[in-house]
Amino acid sequence: IEPAIMALDAGYTANSFSLTIGHRNPVKNADKRIIIDVMIEIAPEKGKIVLSHTGIYKKIIKPLIDKFNVSVVLADRWNSIKLLQDIEEEHRITVGQYSLRYKDMILVKNHIMDGTILVPKATKSLDEIIREEQTKYPECFRDRPVDHFLLQCATIKDTGKEIVKGTKLTDDLWRSMALVTTFLVN
Repeated sequence: IEPAIMALDAGYTANSFSLTIGHRNPVKNADKRIIIDVMIEIAPEKGKIVLSHTGIYKKIIKPLIDKFNVSVVLADRWNSIKLLQDIEEEHRITVGQYSLRYKDMILVKNHIMDGTILVPKATKSLDEIIREEQTKYPECFRDRPVDHFLLQCATIKDTGKEIVKGTKLTDDLWRSMALVTTFLVN
């Protein structure tokens, strides 16, 4: 199994905890597509619970590192430092913190537009996802992270200086995927 990169966008109360695992196409002389193997999103219930990063590490991250031969784990926020330290100590793999820059996000956008990023199959078409009733957002995407990711791709905005989330929406899955892609491309 090819070495993979895991990226975390570690929300706690208001934002989701998102995790993406991806690798390069391993076939010799094949295209250089980026294959996204896993997309996970854990959204805290507003006003009810906060997320346990310790629990997420033990029950989700740790098993996925072994299963997908993760060799690098990245996060873009300061609140992921403890997770990165635990991962580095226990798994002896490379960890790092990197804040995505505008040029990185444009690079990712171009790869999406070129079709060089393969993501798991969504449960609905993009048109259906965009038209879907979202009065209970983001809970309406429970157990459908790829659908939610596609909505995020369709609604993020390019201001010319930064890529920002859509109005009243989140961008956590897009950011974790962008982090994986940035490092696989570079």
